[in-house]
Amino acid sequence: MKKSNSQIWKIWVLGTIVAIASLFLLLLCIVSKPTSVNTTTVTEKKQQIETTPPPINDNIAQPTIVPQIKENISEQKEEAQIAETSVQTTVPIVSEHDNKSAKKKQSSFDIPLAQKNAKLVFIFDDAGQSISKLQKYTSLPFPFTVAVLPYLPHSRDCAAELSRKGKEIMLHQPMQAVNLSINPGPGAISPDMDSFAIEELLNRNIDSLGVKIAGMNNHEGSLITSDLVKMLAVLKVAQEKGIYFVDSRTTAATKVVQAGQLLGTRVFSNDVFLDNDVEREAILHQIYHGIEIANKNGRVVMIGHIDKSADIIPKLLSEMYPELIEKGYNFGILSAVK
Repeated sequence: MKKSNSQIWKIWVLGTIVAIASLFLLLLCIVSKPTSVNTTTVTEKKQQIETTPPPINDNIAQPTIVPQIKENISEQKEEAQIAETSVQTTVPIVSEHDNKSAKKKQSSFDIPLAQKNAKLVFIFDDAGQSISKLQKYTSLPFPFTVAVLPYLPHSRDCAAELSRKGKEIMLHQPMQAVNLSINPGPGAISPDMDSFAIEELLNRNIDSLGVKIAGMNNHEGSLITSDLVKMLAVLKVAQEKGIYFVDSRTTAATKVVQAGQLLGTRVFSNDVFLDNDVEREAILHQIYHGIEIANKNGRVVMIGHIDKSADIIPKLLSEMYPELIEKGYNFGILSAVK
């Protein structure tokens, strides 16, 4: 009986130990299982990070981010295409506008092609009142001649300015008009002067300018230029000075050409007054008329006036000059005419 109780006790103790050991193992498994799961999760995440280009947060659904990235890329491509299309459509428009502007600029004047080596000779009368107005002409990019009146407030100053700029200078000699109420100004040839008085007056007037002159023309003067005797006296001085004379043709009864033939003096005639009407369109019309004469005869002499048209003629001729050159026209001065 004692032996039986002792065996039972041993079996109970062993069973208790086994039960405790099993419980311990069970607890150990429970504690260690989350660690194993976490380790596996970390490893999987590491592999995902290494193999997946964009990092994805586990808390954000993957299908939401990828479409957004694709949408952004698509929008950028669309913007680039729009910009490229804009450039492609804008460039031709600007180019077309420039071409139209260039064509419009080229055709701004109705200038025909030059014929017979057409030469344009411009003379600008009445200098002597204003230096500033004269300077609007001296910037013109072609040769021309300026006729200076004697004994005006700035006659010598204008002559000196023209000499500095290398422009051809004439004496703009005042002469009495048929209309006796017209005062041609100081230094004028009057109807009561004889040939000797005329010659003395002209020599004084030429010297008063203080510069070398190339020629002389008449200011007013319809009464004097129609008098052969008086014009012989005028052209005699021109011949002695080695200068030419330009008949402004203020009268159809002029005797200038006849006097020049008798003396063998170089004389020229005005073909066109540019600014009887001081309006841009009217002056442009006169220039066109002069161009027609040049194409017919090979040369034209056109006369304008310094103070009268200072706000129109210089600007107009500056605008016309490139096209006149392009169409084959030459610009000249009468002293160079052979």
